[in-house]
Amino acid sequence: MRSTVPQGTRALPVSDLTACRARLLRDSPLRGRGGKAALGILLAVMAAMAAPIWRDWLSPAANIPILFAGMLAALIGSLPALILLRFLHRRHADVRPTAWGVLLMGTALSTAAAAFLNTHSPVQTLTVGFNEEFWKVVPLLLLAVFLPRAVIGVRDGIVYGALGGIGFNIMELSVYLIRASYPAHGLLLGLQDQFGRLGLRGVDNHVVWSALTGAGPGYAGQEGRGR
Repeated sequence: MRSTVPQGTRALPVSDLTACRARLLRDSPLRGRGGKAALGILLAVMAAMAAPIWRDWLSPAANIPILFAGMLAALIGSLPALILLRFLHRRHADVRPTAWGVLLMGTALSTAAAAFLNTHSPVQTLTVGFNEEFWKVVPLLLLAVFLPRAVIGVRDGIVYGALGGIGFNIMELSVYLIRASYPAHGLLLGLQDQFGRLGLRGVDNHVVWSALTGAGPGYAGQEGRGR
């Protein structure tokens, strides 16, 4: 006998990745060529902005292990926040691929794209705030547009917004480590210098503001489903 799911349930406990993919792609622009092309163009633009910044971060080659050590340490330091977000999304058994995607995009692309525009802004002191706050929530916005069934409530928006902020924070801590603390203070003391950026166990101003901003797209998704 098949189990039934109450009508009010917001997400099915899907363990099968194929079923998860089918659910997320329902009503998605990615079902058509135009949607795939649009997402590809947007990601290509982000990658083009990020590439020169990453080249700068990884030069000289001695920076490479220090940068990735900083990223690993920041990820470990952010685990309490990540566990809290997973708890908030505990009824969503099929969100792990999208959650990791948002976190990775926030880490690898959003921070570098923001740094690119900061570098090329003629009035950086006036644009840096708007620029960085915007790029923190870009992964959430892309998810809401191209996989709208992943963001169907305020909680979804808060969680995915916070994940983008955590990714941004992980990368920022690592960059400050190689730019401000290493090699002058060494790796361990350098990490100690920068760990204050993680705020309260990974919840700092980046995460709080991106989570609050994410509530907006989440509410829009909720209202859209209610019509």
